[in-house]
Amino acid sequence: MYSCKLCHLDFDTSKSYISHVRLFHPTSVKFHCENTTCLRVFKSVNSLKSHIDRVHKRKTQLEKDQFSSKKFKSNKKDPASKEIENVNGVVEGIENAVENKEPLQRENVTGDFRSSTSHNQSDALPPGISQKWLMYAAKIYSHLDIPRSKSLEILNDTRNFIKDLLQDNINNFDKVFNPHELITIEKMKVEATLHLQNFSKAYSSQLDCLDSEHKIIKEFENRGTYIAPESYLLGEREDFRKNKQNIDKRRIPVTAQMIRLRYILRNFFELPLVLEETLSEIDLLKMDSLIISNFISSDLWKELSKDDENKIVMPLFFYIDDYENNNPLGSHRGISKCSAVYVSIPGLPTKFCAKLENIFLFLLFNSLDGKNFKNSIIFNKIREELQFLETEGITINYLNGEKRLYFRLALIIADNLGMHQLLGFRECFNSGKICRFCLIDYQDINKVFKEDECELRTVVNYENDLRKNDPKETGIMERCVLEGIGGFHPLKNLAVDVVHDILEGVCRYDLALILSYNIKKNFFSLTQLNNLIGGFCYAPIKNKPTEIFASHLKNKCINMSASEMLTLIVNLPVIIGHFVPHDDEVWQLLLSLRKITIIVIDYQFSKSVPDILEAIITEYLTLLSTLFPYSLKPKHHLLLHYPRVMRLCGPLWKICTMRFEAKHREGKTASRSTVSRINVCKTIAIKHQLRQNYRFLKKCTPTNIIYDFKLLKTELLRNLACYVELHEKLLASIVTENGEIKVVKRVDVEGTKFDVRSIIMIPSEEGPIFYKINKIIIHPVSHLVFIVQKLLFVWLDEHTECFKLVQKPYQWSILGLSDLFSCKVTNLVRASNGRQFVLKNWL
Repeated sequence: MYSCKLCHLDFDTSKSYISHVRLFHPTSVKFHCENTTCLRVFKSVNSLKSHIDRVHKRKTQLEKDQFSSKKFKSNKKDPASKEIENVNGVVEGIENAVENKEPLQRENVTGDFRSSTSHNQSDALPPGISQKWLMYAAKIYSHLDIPRSKSLEILNDTRNFIKDLLQDNINNFDKVFNPHELITIEKMKVEATLHLQNFSKAYSSQLDCLDSEHKIIKEFENRGTYIAPESYLLGEREDFRKNKQNIDKRRIPVTAQMIRLRYILRNFFELPLVLEETLSEIDLLKMDSLIISNFISSDLWKELSKDDENKIVMPLFFYIDDYENNNPLGSHRGISKCSAVYVSIPGLPTKFCAKLENIFLFLLFNSLDGKNFKNSIIFNKIREELQFLETEGITINYLNGEKRLYFRLALIIADNLGMHQLLGFRECFNSGKICRFCLIDYQDINKVFKEDECELRTVVNYENDLRKNDPKETGIMERCVLEGIGGFHPLKNLAVDVVHDILEGVCRYDLALILSYNIKKNFFSLTQLNNLIGGFCYAPIKNKPTEIFASHLKNKCINMSASEMLTLIVNLPVIIGHFVPHDDEVWQLLLSLRKITIIVIDYQFSKSVPDILEAIITEYLTLLSTLFPYSLKPKHHLLLHYPRVMRLCGPLWKICTMRFEAKHREGKTASRSTVSRINVCKTIAIKHQLRQNYRFLKKCTPTNIIYDFKLLKTELLRNLACYVELHEKLLASIVTENGEIKVVKRVDVEGTKFDVRSIIMIPSEEGPIFYKINKIIIHPVSHLVFIVQKLLFVWLDEHTECFKLVQKPYQWSILGLSDLFSCKVTNLVRASNGRQFVLKNWL
């Protein structure tokens, strides 16, 4: 019996084992073409000979001394050799290559480039190469919806067009001279023509240096901006492959695509101002002890980082989820489904956290392979990389010096199924032990409404349950594969997901019950409800709720996306509030559900809020169980643990899956741009890294104030409606030339979006003060100025728990960036009865 030490497969004969080693574990011997203009690399001498004879037309008499063993000296045997006598020698060579962290990759039939991050000066482009042309190539390749073959075609067509244009200018150069001029003009013409020809030849040669994808990618690698995905072997599986005229069933390799985070994070933090602003943000978060607005301020991170001393250590959020690349309703669904692992850094400033480009791809593999191979095999390389980032760290060039940064795994974020799969808990939610936080049984979830009444899982009983090895009784399948990295433990580093638990769980189930009750009470009909929802003005919100069907109410589950459900639950009291009596108990149930939603989606909270949330959840579940007996589901039970996780990790909205799931769009777009599905994970990973390459090459970081320059308009200051009333304040706040100002309709200030007609709520000791935005002025000196209308008569309506605008009188005012500290942005909406309300989206 022979066993492979790399992928742990067993073989009965040495012949099958040797074939497996030759096919799936090629060594790292590389043979470079010695032609200085060629960047090709080959894995065998014969391949290099064939390339030179075919491409460079070398003479055959030079072959023997050209490719002697002295020139290509190697102690390892050629994996393509047909005679392998010493099996242990082959395996030893492979293991040495793995220990040296050299990539073990097969030659890709599509012409993919080899993975490398080294800077080889001999392969670098000539010093005169145009930086603009390289940036243009990077931008073309960064488009996810353009296949790489089409990108190269566009570049070649552009290159040929430029060369033809230069040649046409040379050919037409004679027409600018008068043939009757003096002979000296003729001499000038010859010299100028010669100069143009030399310039054209030099420029064309520079463009020819990037005439293939291999050369383009190689140049990106030399600059260190392109981090190629690394393929590593998970094992083998049987599949049908075409062999000439026959289709045979053979064993094919199963690989995963990993991107080295050490290089990605180094490039990211070396972007202008990123590290400087991040360190300042972390210092500010540590100083604020009253308001919890980030994971950095949480109790969990304080516990994890208490022994860091003077080291700069940043937390990492680890997210895993599946997404479908094919038609989800087609016959090929599930075949090319990908499991993606992303990583984010919660300590970044808000303007960075709001960008999807700051969520980094870490691992990509086929979802079907995830079911056939153990987590220990799939995530083995992930463990090594996370341990490297924690123990060794990365060196960043910072302010004419260097800084050492370390990163620690802080939280694993996923939906409940993905969380249980990765943490090692049982992936069943309809029987037995269903909770990863406590030991409650499925049959008892309709009886327990407080976390204090649950027997919580602890490290002690967790270890005891692991030793029992009885998943049905304990709810534990195996030990978490990431346990121990950075002090991570599945019972200490707790996380919940608001998106799947509440917006796509509790709200779907309970709103169906609440709306069915109101329709049966004849408060309104289903048709009237859909007309109210469809005709309601949701201000600048794009995720408008969809139609509710009778089947949704019958099945007790309203089918909406998380964003649509969030919009509906926040606005529903205003939409239907005037149809429902004030003393209705089910209406109070809806208001409690809205309170819970508002709290968990808030970006910051005071230390007393988790206690308030605990009381509201207990009251809500008790009332729900009374009005609708036996309606509680496992996602209702998870609400009991939300206050504890909130105290431990900070704002729950910042650890949910919403932003991570939006990242899937990039992978889906890249997969749709290619027809081949042979190795779609590699295709997506390469395209994703090419997109990152353009960003790192461009070295551009977002500003604090973001707006669309195309929507920038010019107006006269004296034409403002408030000019007479605020004449002196306007002149003091806004310095203009010729009395002109620049205005926009919407602006993003450090992740917070402001639109014309939005409502700004600023808290005060007397209560909230409301301002309606009338103009947003972009000013070069004061940066941003809001012309607002202060709403004077606004009162809290207890029936809808929103603020009712009683009268329309207002007072003109001016707000700057300094006035927006701790403000909330909401909207002014109108109910069907004509009353106007300011939505309350805070506690």
